[in-house]
Amino acid sequence: MTTEFDMSGKVAMVTGASSGFGVNFAKILAARGAKVVVAARRVHRLEALVAEIQAAGGEAVAVAMDVTSAESVTAAFDKGEAAFGTITVISNNAGVADGRSALKADEASWDWVVDTNLKGVWMVALFWGCVWPLLSRFTLLLKRV
Repeated sequence: MTTEFDMSGKVAMVTGASSGFGVNFAKILAARGAKVVVAARRVHRLEALVAEIQAAGGEAVAVAMDVTSAESVTAAFDKGEAAFGTITVISNNAGVADGRSALKADEASWDWVVDTNLKGVWMVALFWGCVWPLLSRFTLLLKRV
C-alpha cells in the first residue's frame, strides 16, 4: 500500500497499545504497511486490537509488557522479534495517571506515575536503541562461530 508515508517492510512496536494513543498509532502504522507488535499489560485488549488490525488486512501480534520491568521489556522484544523480525520503529505510548491533585497524591502513587511515564519510556528506548542492537550483534556473532 502506497500512502503519504509507506511503512512497508518496517516492524513497529507500540507500547501502551491497549488504549488511547497506542491503539490509534498501532492502527495507523498497520494501515501504512508496518507489521505491528502491540504491547501493554492488558493483553485481552491487545488481542481485540490485533483482530481488528488483521480484519483490516494488516499484520499484528500482541505481547505482554510492563514498561516498569526490564525483564518484561526484554521478553516483549524477544516475542515481537520472534514473530516479525527486527523491530525498526518504536512508538512509546505507555502511560498512567493518578486523578488526585499532586498535593493529595501519596509517594507510592507518585512513584507509579513516574516509573511508568518517565522511566518506562526511557527503558524501552534504551533497550531498543542500545541494549537490543548489541545483543542482536552478539547473537549473530555467536551464530557465525
